Amino acid sequence: MLRVRAVIIQNGKVLALERHKSGEHFWCFPGGGIERNESAKEALIRECLEEANIEVRVGKKIYHQNYKEKENDFYLCEIVGGKVGRGNGPEYHNGGDRLNVYEPAWLPIKDLHKYDLRPSGLRDNLTKL
Repeated sequence: MLRVRAVIIQNGKVLALERHKSGEHFWCFPGGGIERNESAKEALIRECLEEANIEVRVGKKIYHQNYKEKENDFYLCEIVGGKVGRGNGPEYHNGGDRLNVYEPAWLPIKDLHKYDLRPSGLRDNLTKL
């Protein structure tokens, strides 16, 4: 299953989602699965709106990850509308322990080593920019 993720960099910071899931605390890039009859670009635009309340322009693919029988493609994206905040996607309305576990925030690239930002390979590449 292919998933797509947005890498959004502004003013020396990268946009990430703080997650609390199954007893873990970590950070990840906005994005998710591609729905039926949807392109990767369309999925990424939808996911960014749902998860971070922003409209994006999708740029080039910069990273690929195989993880637990899932593939993730990471694309450089640029914000073209909206204001970073909590979106209105299903992840905010499923109840139970999934409620309130996504929180968008800007992380300073120079300090990324302090965060469990996944995948770590991409995190480490970003610190070399």
